[in-house]
Amino acid sequence: MNSKPDATQSGIVIKLDYEKVVWIILLFFAATLRLYDLGARVISHDESLHTYYAWELSQGRGFEHTPLMHGPLQFHVVAFTYFLFGDSDFTSRIPSAVFGIVAIALFWYFRDVLGRVGALVGAVLMTISPMMLYYSRYVRNESLVVVWVLIMLIAIVKYFDNKHPKWLYVLAGAMALNHATKEVAFLYDAVWMLFLGLLFVRDNIRDRWPNRLLKQMFVVLLVAAVLFGMMALLSLSYDIGDGSALIDIGFLNIASMMNISGIVAIGLVALAAATVFGARWKALQVYPSFHLLVVMTSLVLPQLVALPVSALLSSDPLDYTPAGMWRTGSTFAVLMIVSIGLGMLWDRKK
Repeated sequence: MNSKPDATQSGIVIKLDYEKVVWIILLFFAATLRLYDLGARVISHDESLHTYYAWELSQGRGFEHTPLMHGPLQFHVVAFTYFLFGDSDFTSRIPSAVFGIVAIALFWYFRDVLGRVGALVGAVLMTISPMMLYYSRYVRNESLVVVWVLIMLIAIVKYFDNKHPKWLYVLAGAMALNHATKEVAFLYDAVWMLFLGLLFVRDNIRDRWPNRLLKQMFVVLLVAAVLFGMMALLSLSYDIGDGSALIDIGFLNIASMMNISGIVAIGLVALAAATVFGARWKALQVYPSFHLLVVMTSLVLPQLVALPVSALLSSDPLDYTPAGMWRTGSTFAVLMIVSIGLGMLWDRKK
């Protein structure tokens, strides 16, 4: 006897409750705000650049990346939209609008952290935010960046919750897409890594060490790193990085000290890391912050090649002569080896 499979047998079960209905209504409202009359406004200067080169790519004329217009991802997404729906002011803004809607939907995954009401309130505020609405109807990178940053945050929160390896892959994917979208990705990397670093330090200070002296050394190195880091920031604030003396008393040149303070701070952080790794390597495996920091550091470190090239080698990272490329390439190779080594030392399977 033939019988039709019900929803449970087919594996498709959709249970609507009041909460889901409210979210569906909110997303419909958000989509209306972002898609209605999307092509009415004239294309601005920035939009004209993004749409023109995306259109050329859609016509098979290729695409040459230039940092002047940020990451290449947006151009490929807009070009794909032209391929699907044709080229117009309306279709040019479809990707930004869609990503703006996705950003609101992502708040659903924050219910465990913010609560059901808190997540819904956050989604509502994102929906009606004038700035978010504006950039969701504008051919720029901001709408895409918001999605990648939210996914990074979701991956971090979820990994703290259950330590499932899949969230490390989600984090890595979101970071890669964010870097392919806009250079502001480095700022978001710094924000999350600073937050994770503070949690990592807190956990290590709270826990018991097998050697009390090493714990004290760890704390002293971190305090010294903070002090030298503040000196480096002061150097930037007073714009004395060119070696001109802010205070010159005999052999004591404060400007010169500040020029090297950033390098010293990095060295102290490295020593602190070596101390905690050597003393508590197995204990660190318990900390989610440690796993997340390793993943983020291994992905970001090779991309910071310009810093050691300019600070340590006193060279121009934009020097594309054979000699300049050799210096930059060698430095990049060293950073890549360090990143790979860090990842292999941490967990070869992941």
